[in-house]
Amino acid sequence: YLLSVTGASASDAWAVGYYYNGSSQRTLIEHWNGTAWKVQTGPALYGQLSGVSAVSASDAWAVGTGPDRTLIEHWNGTAWKVQRSPAPDGRLSGVSAVSASDAWAVGTQTKGTNRRMLIERFNGKTWQVQKSPSPGGSGAFPDLFGVSAVSTNDAWAVGSYFKGSNEDTWVERWNGNAWFG
Repeated sequence: YLLSVTGASASDAWAVGYYYNGSSQRTLIEHWNGTAWKVQTGPALYGQLSGVSAVSASDAWAVGTGPDRTLIEHWNGTAWKVQRSPAPDGRLSGVSAVSASDAWAVGTQTKGTNRRMLIERFNGKTWQVQKSPSPGGSGAFPDLFGVSAVSTNDAWAVGSYFKGSNEDTWVERWNGNAWFG
């Protein structure tokens, strides 16, 4: 199953998702070289990749869910490598990179029975959790599914919120200083 695609050029694109190897779900990465799609050798983790964003032929990000934890992988032009996520409890659904030193990832963080919308930012060295408005609390089901960064000072995240019988869409915006919904 392929869940997301991105292109750095007409001869350099990535698609990510997951497959079943007979007993478990594994991450899947495919690369377009301008002529054909080819499955890539990656960390071959249990789980799925649900978002991908490429800045160049040597800089791409993929995010998703490993065994009950967030999953971030980075392409450095040679290989995909797993990166440390500052919010391991949850899942990441979308990623958008502006440059080699500026990327956003979104999803959901779970702590006990509480769930919160999760936004992480890469600053060129590490990923850091960002403060954002998030309806939450016990019994709430907030999720961010997608993010699009236009520049360092302009990004959008979308998702949904469900609690009790109330269900609604959710939009947040980064204005260069803070996220607001």
